[in-house]
Amino acid sequence: MKKKKKKEYPRLTTELLVEGLRELGLGRGDIVFMHSSLKDLAPPTQLLKLPEMGMPCVIEALKEVIGPQGLIVLPAFSFCFAKSSLGPTGLIWDKKKSPSKVGVITNYFLKQRGVQRSDHPTHSVAALGERSSEFVKGHAWSDGSTFHRGGPWGRLCDWDGYVLFLGTYLNTCTLIHAVEDWMELPYLVEAECVILNENRDV
Repeated sequence: MKKKKKKEYPRLTTELLVEGLRELGLGRGDIVFMHSSLKDLAPPTQLLKLPEMGMPCVIEALKEVIGPQGLIVLPAFSFCFAKSSLGPTGLIWDKKKSPSKVGVITNYFLKQRGVQRSDHPTHSVAALGERSSEFVKGHAWSDGSTFHRGGPWGRLCDWDGYVLFLGTYLNTCTLIHAVEDWMELPYLVEAECVILNENRDV
């Protein structure tokens, strides 16, 4: 019986990703909202040999393709629900310290110099580049619903941004929830969150 040939992956490099992103049509000055999964970009044996598991390759490739006039946005969802069947509970939202629960690339991104994060306790977003502060503005727990039209997802549409799936699929697309919110669909629910106020009190 013939042995099944092992799948071969190209070596994950910034250059490889730059080439792929440009083939997708991304270019200078673009706005990109990226959903990502590091484990699906290369085999673990390859990732372990790369500095910081290859995460710098991903961010540097995006920066090179869109340039300083572009904008990179990643979800940085912390899911700090007080009570929820949707995720972990009892977490206290701290904009500066709460980790993202949606992948290691998102937490690596949060540590990069110049990254701006919205002040939302369950579905914050992080942005780097031109107009990053403006992009995350108006997305706090007190600003309305999670995906309200005046927040980041509304700007993603208004500013002609792209949604990029890198190693992941359409089932991670949060823009769908924004559309549900804007249509005021009847199955949407309210949730309570635990936050720190300006005095660092819960």
